[in-house]
Amino acid sequence: MWGDGLAGIPRALVIRYETLREDTAGELARVLRFFGVAEPDPARVEIAVDYCAFENMQRLERERAMGVSWLRSKDASDPNSYKIREGKVGGHRAHLSAADLALIDDKLDREFRHFRPADLSPGRPGKGPS
Repeated sequence: MWGDGLAGIPRALVIRYETLREDTAGELARVLRFFGVAEPDPARVEIAVDYCAFENMQRLERERAMGVSWLRSKDASDPNSYKIREGKVGGHRAHLSAADLALIDDKLDREFRHFRPADLSPGRPGKGPS
């Protein structure tokens, strides 16, 4: 429904995790321009990118510096209990069965086609990383 609804929204911006990981500063500048910042200050964009870097977010979570309880791990000794775990594009694929991945890929292809360009179809020959 979200994808189909985009056609009726005069101004919409789709942001993909893959793009954020590939070009974080460029994508953040694109978001800022979307919200009306004509020329985002590259120095400020870099400060924001550095602060929100995956490694820094992991450190903040480990140190419980986020300030909200729902962003804390339930078990500090269990790496999988953290909210900020791997930061890998397609990292979920290492944790799911082939059947689950097929179900997810099918659902994405059928219902989220507006958000998933063909070159980001994991596990499909010639269409991106598996």
